Amino acid sequence: MPTEQTAHGIRVEFNDFVLDPHDPDHMFRALDVKADRVTFEDGEAVFWLRGVEDCRFPISAISGIAPFPTPELRALALEELRKMHPRAYDRWSAEEEARLTEGFKCGETQAELARQHQRQPGAIRSRLIKLGLIDEAAKSQPIPEQAQSPEASPTAPEPYRF
Repeated sequence: MPTEQTAHGIRVEFNDFVLDPHDPDHMFRALDVKADRVTFEDGEAVFWLRGVEDCRFPISAISGIAPFPTPELRALALEELRKMHPRAYDRWSAEEEARLTEGFKCGETQAELARQHQRQPGAIRSRLIKLGLIDEAAKSQPIPEQAQSPEASPTAPEPYRF
């Protein structure tokens, strides 16, 4: 008896590169399949959309299968995120940007700014980049323990706190 899962779409991750079943000129390590059901039959994962088989892959080639976010799942995730960061994904006002700039220039850490602005540390880093206060290369680096502002005092660094 096949096992099935219902979703609006399914993200399939593979152990190695596989051919796209709809375009053999492309290979993927992960693929978003438009499917509302997946069954597991005879060593293969079979993906279905509205009762019609769309594609199949050997189970041995698959490292993971998960529903990709639907609007309902994204809303739930945002609700959970806002329990920790109440202003997550809210628009930035000019006044808030001014407070962020001032705090950064005064030497406040990105973690402190995140707490003050009730946003994720990554949102603070992204806004500081957009405002030209830190370099674009900072996106791929961990959030520093101390602000890297030229106006920041060279006193003892504050620990990174969350």
